[in-house]
Amino acid sequence: MSGIMAAIGAANPAISAIAGVAGFFTSYKERKRAKRMRRAQKKRALKTESRLFGAAENVVKDFAVQRGFLSDEYSMGKKEGILGYGQQLRDFQNMSGQQGFANSGAMGQMKDAITTQYNMGQEEMGLKYDQGVYGINRQEESELRDIQGSLYELSGITGSNKSVLDMITKTT
Repeated sequence: MSGIMAAIGAANPAISAIAGVAGFFTSYKERKRAKRMRRAQKKRALKTESRLFGAAENVVKDFAVQRGFLSDEYSMGKKEGILGYGQQLRDFQNMSGQQGFANSGAMGQMKDAITTQYNMGQEEMGLKYDQGVYGINRQEESELRDIQGSLYELSGITGSNKSVLDMITKTT
């Protein structure tokens, strides 16, 4: 039995050397495969990053359009209010002139009531406009934060630290 043990002992360094060389080539192939996978992953991440910036640009444009619609609605409402106020004043003046009460106190109070109603309507419209703009701004910020969160996740793969805010400030 000692002869067999001696043979195994003598072969052990040779087996170890062969195993070491085989292990080097196996780990070399594995490292190359891992490197190839990292490159492919980075390429996909960069493509996704680019798409996220495109999505952010679309979000900014979409909300700018929404603000424009809100502004147009507000302007139209103001014009409508002005026209309505003017018509009410003309109707009031015609009525008071026909009835001969043009300079009475009651007519003055009615005219003041019409003016107060118009002013309150304009203030209400302004408040609704401000609320609408505030809501649109919050929605836009929320969507951009979601996109920025995805960009931060990708930054670990791409190595870049790009920000949606930087992109937005460059376009505005």
